[in-house]
Amino acid sequence: MFVKSSKMALAFSISVIICAPVFADDAEKKSQFEIALTQESAPDSKPWEDPARLSYSIIKGTPDEASIQANLELGFNLTEPDLTKLEGRKRTLGSYFRYQRETGGDKQNNLEFGAKFNVGYDIIALLGIPSEFDLTNVTPEKRRRLAEIADQRGDHTDIAYELSTGYARTSSYPDIDKAPCITTPALPQCAAQTKESIRSSFAATLFNGNLENRLGNSLAFSIAPKLGLDHDLLLNNPLDLITGLGVKGGYLSATGGIAIVFTPSFINPGWEIKAASQFRYKLDASSTRSPTLESFAEKFEVSGTYYFVRPAKPNKKDWRAGLGLTFSAGGDPLTGKPDEKKLVVAFRLGRY
Repeated sequence: MFVKSSKMALAFSISVIICAPVFADDAEKKSQFEIALTQESAPDSKPWEDPARLSYSIIKGTPDEASIQANLELGFNLTEPDLTKLEGRKRTLGSYFRYQRETGGDKQNNLEFGAKFNVGYDIIALLGIPSEFDLTNVTPEKRRRLAEIADQRGDHTDIAYELSTGYARTSSYPDIDKAPCITTPALPQCAAQTKESIRSSFAATLFNGNLENRLGNSLAFSIAPKLGLDHDLLLNNPLDLITGLGVKGGYLSATGGIAIVFTPSFINPGWEIKAASQFRYKLDASSTRSPTLESFAEKFEVSGTYYFVRPAKPNKKDWRAGLGLTFSAGGDPLTGKPDEKKLVVAFRLGRY
């Protein structure tokens, strides 16, 4: 059943990827509906957003590996930006559909879907504002002009956060080369385990999205820290590898990290170099889940991507496609990703 649903999920995501460019722009012209396609879920923050990834690697002496990581979001803008007020940039209510499939050493077959709410705020940094503006009496027109100047200079900082909750199905593949499976491979807990849960998340980022020209005209960059909380409550009782007993209950963890993206125009404006580091810390877990979860886990990813399709304007939400090289190290106990190092060439397609 799970294999069948996974194939259906993959077929659905591929069909959306192919058809989305046709209907998305037309939909946005007629309504507040919007579509986003990324590698993973993240608040509306460029440094943490990556296009969906499809990769395949052939390594001599090891099985071939294929990977797809996609996060599709359909949203409806409840409000639009108002530059005359320092209020929410926008509020978006929508749904998400996430699929991860790995066939290599870090084997995964994960599926998530649910609802999410995004909010973003603009904070105008009044640095280098022309003297003709009397800041003691800022009219709506003056504030609009201040926002435009700040936008052009990159002197505004955004706070973005998202809340989400939904269903998650996570695969777990025991290491059959370790006890007790190496001696008794027929044990029930040595077979692939499927964890079904209700997963709720909160994440917030502080970032500046318009840092183009901060290092002259040759190098633009954007940097963002991120903090968050995740809670995962099991709906079924997968078996613990060591004890063979059913695992149940919840898992609460805190996450944090930092991401930075460079666009070196002196090489080619289509290139983007990105690095992100993230940790997960276990705050609380049920008595049966706690022994199976790491207290602290880290993961790191650095990538270089050349985009042969990209938005006309750097900060415009639009489609992009490219090829790149990605190195990743570390794991994530929430999604079941093991601690592993990998270097892949990946095709990327996204909209954000």
